[in-house]
Amino acid sequence: MVCPRFVPMFKQYSSPPEGCTDQDYDYYFPFSVTALLERFQQPMIMDPDADFYLRGLMGIPSSAVASVFGALKVKITDPYGNLLVSAYTYMENIFGISGKAAPIWPEIICPASSVLYFDFQDVLNGAAYTAPVGLRGVKRVKEVC
Repeated sequence: MVCPRFVPMFKQYSSPPEGCTDQDYDYYFPFSVTALLERFQQPMIMDPDADFYLRGLMGIPSSAVASVFGALKVKITDPYGNLLVSAYTYMENIFGISGKAAPIWPEIICPASSVLYFDFQDVLNGAAYTAPVGLRGVKRVKEVC
């Protein structure tokens, strides 16, 4: 019996076509949630210069885990109107709690100038707070001669 070879997730992402290169890129967006309320359709607008291939989500920095853990839920809508999670999900389940990117596979193609939408819900805390959300991936850039 032949065992299948393990292929790391990062090697399964798409490769740029001829004439293009991938440049590592991170987007950071701050968001704020008022105590025990919801924020709907918070836009995260992509730059107009190149398509962005979303390969990871970053959320709660490790220094903020104690105050945010179990308090925030999130829903994410991709640029095509598809919900990535169908109901509010605890933020740490999507983003992790280490401050490192949680991988997404398959990658999500976000065309230049497109918008991702996030809905946030505070379910526990009685205080308002602001925290960053990070998108990790690559910009697919056409080479210029």
